[in-house]
Amino acid sequence: MFDSHVVCVRLNVRPFDIESSHSHTATPKDRNGSRAADRGLARFGLRMPLACGSDRPGAVIGLMVLDWRQSEAPNFEHSDMIVKFILEIIDANTACPAKSFAIELPDPSVVSSLLEDEEFDAHCVYELDAHDTARISAHFGFSVGESASAILRPRHWLDDLPYQVHTNRELALMLDGVKPFAAFAAEYPSLTDDSVIPERLFDRYVAAGRFVKREYVGTKVLKGYRTRRVLYARPDEAWRIDAYILLWHTGEVTGWNEALERMEGFLLGYEEWQTDAYILAVKARMGGQ
Repeated sequence: MFDSHVVCVRLNVRPFDIESSHSHTATPKDRNGSRAADRGLARFGLRMPLACGSDRPGAVIGLMVLDWRQSEAPNFEHSDMIVKFILEIIDANTACPAKSFAIELPDPSVVSSLLEDEEFDAHCVYELDAHDTARISAHFGFSVGESASAILRPRHWLDDLPYQVHTNRELALMLDGVKPFAAFAAEYPSLTDDSVIPERLFDRYVAAGRFVKREYVGTKVLKGYRTRRVLYARPDEAWRIDAYILLWHTGEVTGWNEALERMEGFLLGYEEWQTDAYILAVKARMGGQ
């Protein structure tokens, strides 16, 4: 499993961490609606290009592992009667979501008005500054604190899992000792100078001795690109790095399967019951196959 995604970014594009193939995807936009550099959000969104990061049940994007990940269009939780969003308050130190709030509306015009954005697209992910965050939070009665920045994104089916995926929360979880290992991936050579892998955020902890880092470029070529993987582990969990590399090599040779999916989940720090729930959800979406 993998955690990653592509987004419609509003205002400044921050370095989202991208960990997993469970995520949602959207088209990058800046505040004026123009196309911005393609990047993965890793947290929710399906990073179509090659992937941005990884760390499974999060989907936020990255190299899709299962067949459905490579072909299925993003499935956002919108219907003819209601649109659903998630507002994520971002921690300034880790760039990870610290709080999240669900928003359900009969139509997206309310959000469009609050953001003063006539071109608001309910299928995109927006980065909000403190002013926009305060306005949205006040309207819906959310307590977010002062000078908070946030991400506003469409609700994704991964939000309905009985646990919270790691995507975009990798750094915070590793610093808290909850997550032993994080994996990120991106196309190589990069399409832009703006890397989708959050090395700037992680590498300060590598220098301090809190994390071990390994990076390598795969040999398999897909649509003219190879995959660069950047792996981080706590020092006492560094064995997971070699195990993960072996896992992906095996998958490239034999094809991906449920056994490898379960092993990946274990390496990334998911509990067995969480992997069970994720696989059941995936199978249900595939028609029970």
